[in-house]
Amino acid sequence: MRHCALIPAYNEAEHIARVVKGCLAHCPRVLVVDDASEDDTAVQAAEAGAVVLRHATNAGKGAALDTGFQYLKNTEVQGVVMLDGNGRHAPQDLPRFFKRAEKGDVDVIIGCGMHNVRHMPLLRQLVNRAASRFVSVLSGHLVHDSQSGFRWIRKDVWDDAGVLDRSCNAETQFLINAGQQGFRITEVPLSARTPSNHGEVHPLWDMLRFLCLSAKHIF
Repeated sequence: MRHCALIPAYNEAEHIARVVKGCLAHCPRVLVVDDASEDDTAVQAAEAGAVVLRHATNAGKGAALDTGFQYLKNTEVQGVVMLDGNGRHAPQDLPRFFKRAEKGDVDVIIGCGMHNVRHMPLLRQLVNRAASRFVSVLSGHLVHDSQSGFRWIRKDVWDDAGVLDRSCNAETQFLINAGQQGFRITEVPLSARTPSNHGEVHPLWDMLRFLCLSAKHIF
């Protein structure tokens, strides 16, 4: 199976080269979508070996992911692993996704970091667990780390799941839609999670956004 690492990035010049090089050690294709960064994220990513697409204006993480998937639509890539450009996700975990995907019996694989929460603030742990329970109910699949942006999906599932949100909510919306449409969702444990506050959203704001999204699905 042919895989590609897809990295949405905004003002990640400090980290993006290291992330790209880490991914290339395990995956021959790395695509970075620069969401109109104000620094040299795009330059750093390209010099590190990634294919780089760039938004003219900042459109949000969901839009960056969608740009990446639309670019990959007519390529030979079959599976896409998404990870953040701020160094929060460890590229050495990529083989875990690829090994599980090669079994051919799943459509979505979530990188679960909730078994190792030493570096996660207590409030974020509580918000993540609560959100994951809601997503499990709405999607019909048991999900332990719904807020994880480190995940693999079959390329065509992105469009089929009908993601409309252009913000960070897109990842949660995708899980709910995919589950409701019968796509097969599973998880793999992450061996490492690099502690970083860069690019983190406040957990209470995370929960507020999530509750708004949940309300849309329920009502």
